Amino acid sequence: MRTSQRLRGAAARAAALAAVWGLALLAAARADEPAPAGPAVPPQHRPTAAGGAAGPEAGAAPAPEPAAIQALIAELGADAYEQREEATRRLLELGPAAHPWLREALSHPDAEVRYRARYILRADLRQVLACLRQLAAQGRTLAGEPEHEQAFAQLLALGERAVGPLVQLLRAELLRREPDLGWAVLILTALERLGEPSAVEPLAELLALDLRSLHERLAHALRSGGAEAALAAVGARARAPEAETRRNAAVVLGLLGDPGAARPLVALVADPHPGVRMAALQALVRTRAPEAVPAARRLLADPDAGVQTAAILAAGALGLADAAPRIREAARAASPREEELLVAAVSALARLRDTQAEPLLLELLARPGTRVPIAAADALGWFRARAAVPGLVRLLERPEPALQAAALRALGRIGDPAAFEAVTGYYRRRGIYRPLALAAIARFRTPEAIAFLVERARATDDDTEVHIALDALVHRAPEAGLEVALSALRRRGSTLRARAARLLGRAPAAGRERALAALRELLEEEPSEEVRLAAVEALGTLGARELAGELQERLEREPAAVRRQILRTLAQLGQPEGLDGEIARLEAHLRRHPDDTSARGELGLDLLYRGRYAQAEQHLRGLLENEPRNRIAAYNLACARARAGREEAALAALEQAVTLGFRDWRHAEADPDLDGVRAAPGYRRLLARMRGLGRGGPYALTVPDGLEEGEEEWELPWGEPPGEGF
Repeated sequence: MRTSQRLRGAAARAAALAAVWGLALLAAARADEPAPAGPAVPPQHRPTAAGGAAGPEAGAAPAPEPAAIQALIAELGADAYEQREEATRRLLELGPAAHPWLREALSHPDAEVRYRARYILRADLRQVLACLRQLAAQGRTLAGEPEHEQAFAQLLALGERAVGPLVQLLRAELLRREPDLGWAVLILTALERLGEPSAVEPLAELLALDLRSLHERLAHALRSGGAEAALAAVGARARAPEAETRRNAAVVLGLLGDPGAARPLVALVADPHPGVRMAALQALVRTRAPEAVPAARRLLADPDAGVQTAAILAAGALGLADAAPRIREAARAASPREEELLVAAVSALARLRDTQAEPLLLELLARPGTRVPIAAADALGWFRARAAVPGLVRLLERPEPALQAAALRALGRIGDPAAFEAVTGYYRRRGIYRPLALAAIARFRTPEAIAFLVERARATDDDTEVHIALDALVHRAPEAGLEVALSALRRRGSTLRARAARLLGRAPAAGRERALAALRELLEEEPSEEVRLAAVEALGTLGARELAGELQERLEREPAAVRRQILRTLAQLGQPEGLDGEIARLEAHLRRHPDDTSARGELGLDLLYRGRYAQAEQHLRGLLENEPRNRIAAYNLACARARAGREEAALAALEQAVTLGFRDWRHAEADPDLDGVRAAPGYRRLLARMRGLGRGGPYALTVPDGLEEGEEEWELPWGEPPGEGF
């Protein structure tokens, strides 16, 4: 789901939603009389310095007695318009203190009193809707623009008073036949940033509804209100009579990240409803609770195929090698219709490195359909099963493109002469996946493969193919890679030229002068800002101290992004003081806009380059708290901790980055910021996981751990930012 696209129409939908609920007061009041006006933010809930809502100010007058409130409510129906307006204004200022009596007034015999009571009760809802409409019009949930943050600040200023309207709006959206998930995400983001404990219980009540794909966002919002309260509220719903509620509770318990979630999840693993058992087991695996091991073993014999499928995947994720025979048995007993179970079995057997499964996988390779043969091909590729080459070659002849792609991946990993011949033959006869074939050839590590890549990089007009050949050659045949990189600088595509420029930073010692000359020429003549930015990065990687003076001279001529990178490169070259002004500017900006996550990330990186590692860690950790799925922030946090000598904490952050999807293993391997953790036992395992990302299915389990030295996963560069992680 692309939230930004889904939110573009949300501002218009807010007015329609208001009309459905009878909130026509958002647009206008009754036609015969202007709507009573209320303050945007009642004075007893002004923003505090921390951005939350303050209680009544010190020395403020105490709230009126009930009799005074009732007298004001009676004045809502006064004959004089000014008297009605004054009573409305004063009741709006009282806020929630007057709500119990205003709710009673909804049944008042005077229609004017009923109307104004309803108007006052909906004041917070109107303000919340107005803020959400402003946020939705921006098309983002976390943007950092001043107008955007101002809208969020208004919500934060309401504090606890915003909780009820936000949950009410969210419930109404979820009850729609086709809910707008972008609008729902926006509301959950607002609740998460509010962090109000009073929101935990109302949010937990939503577990009774169809949450679609909102479980993770709901878990974030619940946790922001207090981890202990969230666990208690969701755990209580795990005992609900409705199976859907228990299933939702199991999923959210796994996402809360609380060790205490294991106890209710263990109970749910024995639930009579198979969907609940499945969700509970998946959640136990996610939490890495020890209780997941006996639960997975027990559910391998579950009578429900879906639960058994989840147990098979869990056994693979948990590394239960003794479960491999039972998994093979389940796969052989599965009917052709049970594709989910077969795919899960293949994935688990691959993760468990069960070489005894090879005969079974060869049988599955010839199955009809696509999903099971694709899974079998991938597993046979990981096993480097040479006996699979004839079957994989037959897959190349089938018309389904997905089967051809799987066969190419597997043949590239197997790497024997017969596989090389099959892949090069597919490439030369112009199969529909020629770039995939070239990427497979790049894995063979033989002189013939290197020569083939060099020849194709010079002959092809396809920038994607040049990109694939360039990446492989720079790391496996540096001298040939340098030649291809220099020739790629003359290509038309700016993305490819930028990639080539970055890779010049890894030029061999014998080609350093040629690389420097090419990079200097780019800085002088290249019109693309993207390519000049890459050239500046490459100079830092090369350690080109002799060009520090030229970089200093360019500072005033370059746009902001290139100027910032020049300062970082100068820091790498031993002149870090230039970053001080940029750091001061960003710090001042964040004092005015503390929720600008983009600026916080830039500041964290600048502090890292400047050598202020503790401060860099503080800002990068704060960025991760606001954007828990930001893999680049997690990687940079690992670098800051490694530079500070905090090995264990650095590895934890690096593991978080890998789990979130960071896969630029080549950058990680060459990054001096990680030198402090390379000797740690967990580093090689994490590097292997980076090389394997991009494949896999449920649980995002990707590929087996413990890949051999030099193993890697390849991805086509379509849409991927070059040099991710810099």
